Amino acid sequence: PYAAHPGDETRFNCSDAGRIRQPVLLVLGEKTGRDFREIVSRFVTCAPGTRTIVLPGSRHVMQLDAPEPMARMVLEFLGE
Repeated sequence: PYAAHPGDETRFNCSDAGRIRQPVLLVLGEKTGRDFREIVSRFVTCAPGTRTIVLPGSRHVMQLDAPEPMARMVLEFLGE
C-alpha cells in the first residue's frame, strides 16, 4: 500500500496504480526523505508511464523551496 491509515480498507495499491491511464507526474525535492522516495519508486514500478522529476536543492516542500521551477515543470507537463 502507498498512503493509508492503519486498517483502512481503501488503500491505494500497485494494482490501482497500474490502472491509471492518464499521464502522471511525480515531483520530488532532491532532499525529499527516503520514505517518500520509496513510495515514488514503487509507484513508478506499478505505473511505468509515470514521469518523475527531481528539483535540485529542494526539500519535500518544493512548492515553497522552488516555486518558479516547480510551476514551470508542472506547466510543461500539462502542455504535453
